[in-house]
Amino acid sequence: MRFLSPDEISQLADTIDPRYRAMVLATSYTGCRVGEIAALDLRHYEPDRRLIRIERSLSEVRGYLRISEPKTPAARRAITIPAWLPPVLTQHLARYPASPDGLIFTAPEGGPTRRNTFRSRFWLPAVADAVWPPIRFHDLRHSHVALLSKQARHPAVIAARLGHVSVKTVLDVYGHLSEAGRRRQRGATVERF
Repeated sequence: MRFLSPDEISQLADTIDPRYRAMVLATSYTGCRVGEIAALDLRHYEPDRRLIRIERSLSEVRGYLRISEPKTPAARRAITIPAWLPPVLTQHLARYPASPDGLIFTAPEGGPTRRNTFRSRFWLPAVADAVWPPIRFHDLRHSHVALLSKQARHPAVIAARLGHVSVKTVLDVYGHLSEAGRRRQRGATVERF
């Protein structure tokens, strides 16, 4: 696992193709899985309430794209977003309109974002230029947990935000971050969610 700092997240977002800048930021500050953020559409985004609802996930099997429900009931969730993110998404949608079916993050051709194409054409070059490999897109989710842990957020809050059924999962994977966050002084420069 690799955890990016807020400065590294910004650097990566500013380096990747502009079409995917908002997607990097949204993932880093919501903890969404790649399939969840790729399936986010206008019906599940409420900018006035600073909320996204995770009720779908995009997957690709043998070249076919499929949008389906999340794997577990806990994965269906509402996530609050930082106050600065809706303007970023508004700017993104003004430049890259949603697809006809409402997808917020689309491929250059306008359809759903294919994970492997995104990875090879956009993600890996941006990582190489901005923050050095290795880093997976999924590590943005881990970075989100690190940011929450730095704020000394309770593991149950983190688990719910990530869509985990059990707090034990968060403690097993990220327990070292939670302990470090509790020991840090208050006054972190990362915006609270």
